[in-house]
Amino acid sequence: MRGAKSAKWVVGAIVVALSATACGGGSDDTSDSASKEKGKPAGYISIDNGEPQKPLIPADTNESVGSYVIQSVFTQLVDFDSKGEIVYTNAESIKTTDSKTWTVKLKDGWKFHDGTPVTAESYVKAWNWYANIKNNQQNAFWWEDVAGYADVHPEKGDPKSDTMSGLKVVDDTTFTIELTKPVPYFEYKLGYATFAPLPEVFYKDTKAFGQAPVGNGPYIFEKWDHKKLIQV
Repeated sequence: MRGAKSAKWVVGAIVVALSATACGGGSDDTSDSASKEKGKPAGYISIDNGEPQKPLIPADTNESVGSYVIQSVFTQLVDFDSKGEIVYTNAESIKTTDSKTWTVKLKDGWKFHDGTPVTAESYVKAWNWYANIKNNQQNAFWWEDVAGYADVHPEKGDPKSDTMSGLKVVDDTTFTIELTKPVPYFEYKLGYATFAPLPEVFYKDTKAFGQAPVGNGPYIFEKWDHKKLIQV
């Protein structure tokens, strides 16, 4: 699902910070006292990689180089274990009785790296933006199963709506997904990184966000020195 296996530019490294969010960390000094300073990485690991082909927006990244960054900075509803079984990450539960209408319940208290909460609206608003033909996201087709997709992404012409009728916010931590027909494996599709949510800051300047994304994943974005390194 990640598309091309190589990028246009072969560059030095992606620099991945250790203990960026979950465990805290320290400065470059790896002593115990330094590592107690909250929010500071204890050190970095360099990974040979390439220059991403697109801005760092989940629905506009489908090649392996950019995906390294997207998957470290963002977390979607579910992921998979070593056996390919679903593991709930941002989702508390995903339920359906007919494989057509799905109810998603989020884990409470999850936040983006700017401190704002990850809510049901964070997903529904992002997915509508991703799918809208006006935004020219190369992964927009992943929402074809959702009712109302044709209204935001017609084969020709302008969209009839900015929102898909199949996405409904119930409350801060609950939303529903109605598909055009039953898709028994739909929950597995939600494990693809393109289904990640977006914070409100994204909509203020989408171009700037693509160069310095604010995610909700295990690592915090720090900088992108083009054709040299990306540091998280």
